[in-house]
Amino acid sequence: MAKLTREKRDQLILTALMSAMILVAVWMLLISPTREALVKLAAEVSATDDQLTDARRVVARVAQIEVEMKATAKFLSVMEQDMVEGDPNLWIRRALNDFYGQAKRSIVLPSIGVPSPGEIGVLPDFPYKAMAFRLSGKGYYHEIGKFISDFENRYPYIRVQNLDLKPSETGGRFGPSAEILAYSFEIVVPVKPEEKEKKS
Repeated sequence: MAKLTREKRDQLILTALMSAMILVAVWMLLISPTREALVKLAAEVSATDDQLTDARRVVARVAQIEVEMKATAKFLSVMEQDMVEGDPNLWIRRALNDFYGQAKRSIVLPSIGVPSPGEIGVLPDFPYKAMAFRLSGKGYYHEIGKFISDFENRYPYIRVQNLDLKPSETGGRFGPSAEILAYSFEIVVPVKPEEKEKKS
C-alpha cells in the first residue's frame, strides 16, 4: 500500500470532516424536521380517523335517535296534560276530584290554600315554572300516609314537601277520636310553559 503524503492525508481528513458536517447539516435541516412533521401528521391522521369513526357511529344512530326523540316528545306531551294550565284553583280542584273519583278514599277531601307561584329549581333555564298548593285536613295516621302515597304514585312528577302532622284540636282525649291528626303539606306542581299552551 502506498504511503499517503501529508498533504493528501490532510485533504482526506478534511474531506471526511466536510462529509460528516454535510451529513449532520442534512440531518438537522432536512431529515429531522421532515421526520417531526411526519410524526405530527400521523397523530393528526389518527385523531381525524377517530373523529370520522365517531361521526360514522352518530350517523348510524340517527334513525334510533329520531325514534328516541319522538318517544320522549310523546311522553312529555302526556306528562304535560296533568300540569297546571290556566286557572290554578280550577286545576287543583279538578285534579283532586279526578284523584278521588278513581278510588274510594277514607280521608276527607282536603281543604286547599291559596296557590303560590315559584321556581322548580332543578336546572338553569328550566322551561317549567312551579305552583305550590297547601293541602290540609284531618285523618288517621295510616289514612294520611296512604293518601300521600297514592297521590305521589298518581302524579309522579309532583313533589310533596313540608309535611306537618299534629294532634287534632277537635279530637277527644280518649277513644278513636284521640288518634285523629291534623295534617298540612305542600304539593309543588310544574306549570305548562306559555309557548306550549299557545301551540296546543
